[in-house]
Parts: sequence; C-alpha cells; structure tokens
Amino acid sequence: MKSFLIAFALVALSGCSTFFNLGRQEILILPSDSAAINKKIYITVQETKQEATLPIRYQVDSLNAHINVTFVNECWASSTVRIERSITPSYWANILTGFGFIWDGVFGTLWKYPSTIVIPTERLPHCVETGPTS
Repeated sequence: MKSFLIAFALVALSGCSTFFNLGRQEILILPSDSAAINKKIYITVQETKQEATLPIRYQVDSLNAHINVTFVNECWASSTVRIERSITPSYWANILTGFGFIWDGVFGTLWKYPSTIVIPTERLPHCVETGPTS
C-alpha cells in the first residue's frame, strides 16, 4: 500500500507527459534522395541555427517551438521543412490528477515531434558539384 501511495504521489505531483516522456526526443532526419547523404542542412530551433549533415538523429528538448530544417547546396534545389509539434497522448492522462496539465504546460513536456522526417532533395540538372561533397 505504501508503494502505491508513493507511486501515486509521484504521478500526481508531476505531469504525465513529464513522467513518461522526460522532455527529450530524437528525430531522424533523412534526405528523399540517397545521393544527398553527407550533404549539409541547417536546423533552426527558435533563434538558434546549427549546421548538420544528412542523415542525422537530432536530439531535441520538448519545446513549444517549431523546428525548421533547411537543405541548401549548389547543385540541389533548396528546400525547407517545418517540423510541427503536437500534443503527446500521455498529456491527456493528466485528467486523472488535474495538476499535471499545469506542470506539463510549464515545462513544455506536453509537446512531441514526429520520430522521422524526410526532407525533399532534388538534384539540379546539368550541375557539376565542385569541392567537397557536403
């Protein structure tokens, strides 16, 4: 009985999304054309922009923010994918305690991102790449 009360208190005092998701997620970002492997992309979260190479397993905190992935290369058509967030199903389990709705909202753990994103990559005709392949 004591173990049950401790477990219930932990869930009640934290949000269900916080309890199940821990606020960190991984997104696999892939190119639509395998020839674009090892090409550069830019990932923008809020105001922070970072460079990466396709494919990537991108680690992100659960945020109330969209993620933009931009593919730019001299011999490829530029493209940007906006990764949308949605409410994680575990958030709705907060109906059992009520308090978790506030907790998960404050800490942003109610949000989830898709586990895999494919960014459109299309080679431009008659273009010869110069320099390194990235």
